[in-house]
Amino acid sequence: MTTLSFFAGIITTTTLVALIASVSSSDQASATAVLYLFRSLGAVVGLSISSAVIQQILRITLTKRFSGSPYDVEELVRRVRESLTYIDSLDPAVQVIVRQSYSQALFGAFSYGTLLSLLSLVSSLFIRDRSLDTSN
Repeated sequence: MTTLSFFAGIITTTTLVALIASVSSSDQASATAVLYLFRSLGAVVGLSISSAVIQQILRITLTKRFSGSPYDVEELVRRVRESLTYIDSLDPAVQVIVRQSYSQALFGAFSYGTLLSLLSLVSSLFIRDRSLDTSN
C-alpha cells in the first residue's frame, strides 16, 4: 500500500463522516451517493488528465530533441505509449533520450497531482467545523 493510497482512504472516510454530520438524516443516503459519485468521477477525470499530461509532455520533449532527425516523433510516441518494452528495441543513444523524456513527462504528471493535492489542502482550510453532538 502506498502512502498516497493510505491518505486517500483517510480523506474519503473523514469526508464521509463530515458529510453525514452536516446533513439531516433524511438526506444522508443522497449525500453519501453524491459523495461517491464525485469521488469516482474525480478519479476517472484525474487519471485522464494525468495521462494527457504525460502524452503531451512526451510529445513536446521528443519533438524538441528529435527535430531535424530521421525519427518520426509521432510514431515514436505512439509506440512508447503502446509498450515501454519498445524502448529496448531502439538505438542506445535514442533509448537514453526517450527515457529522459518519459521521466520528464512522469514528473509533469506527478506535479499535476501534487498541485491538486495542495489545492485540496488549501480549500479544506475553509471548511466550517460542525459538532457531532446531536443532543442539543
